[in-house]
Amino acid sequence: MSEAVKGWVDCKVAGTSGFVLSSKVKASKLSIKRWLSVHNKSVSSIKGVEEKLEEVERKTAIEGWMEGLRCERICQLSDYWKSLLKEEQMWRQKARVKWLKEGDTNSKFFYSMANGRRRNNYIGDIFIDGVRCSNPQRIRERVVRFFKNHYKNVEWQRPKMRGLAFKQLDQTERMMLEDEFSGEEVWLAVCSCDGNKAPGPDGLNLGFVRHNWAAIQEDFMKFIHEFHKDSSIVKELNKTFIALIPK
Repeated sequence: MSEAVKGWVDCKVAGTSGFVLSSKVKASKLSIKRWLSVHNKSVSSIKGVEEKLEEVERKTAIEGWMEGLRCERICQLSDYWKSLLKEEQMWRQKARVKWLKEGDTNSKFFYSMANGRRRNNYIGDIFIDGVRCSNPQRIRERVVRFFKNHYKNVEWQRPKMRGLAFKQLDQTERMMLEDEFSGEEVWLAVCSCDGNKAPGPDGLNLGFVRHNWAAIQEDFMKFIHEFHKDSSIVKELNKTFIALIPK
């Protein structure tokens, strides 16, 4: 059982399903923070694996490709790539959290991100009639002409919709739209979302929900059924960040 799930399971609170879910999310976040403070040594672990890999390479150069060294090299390479992947995921998550906190503030981080986007969006040259052109005036004129033509109002005969028989929902289909959410529907919705999207104020993204669904499914479904019945949601679960992103 992972540390996050252990914090979720060990959290025993009473109240509405929304309050219980919110409390367990907070408990999982605290468990993850405690675990990271002890085990987050990705850089040192990568260096350790690199040293072991170099040692295997030295032995191979001296003793040749023996079967034992070959297996050891494969294992060390596997550990090396796993360590790199963990470090990449950690930095990606940290970058997303930092953007949520500092992305719309008047900070050095904000300006570095804005300047980076500006460099990525900069058009240095384009092809005009098959010839590369870097003259700003000609590029401007070509872009303006393109969008003028693209959004020009074109007269055309709009189709008439009179007398068309559109399909309608029958009584069973209308009732199905108001049915309670099933576990399968919720799971498909979770799987259809990007697990690496920026997390909310609790720091947990949908990748956490997807990975630990078997352990947290019961609490989630209780909350969803209660929301379907009462149309109410606790404030802690409805908080979000709104960031103004410059265009």
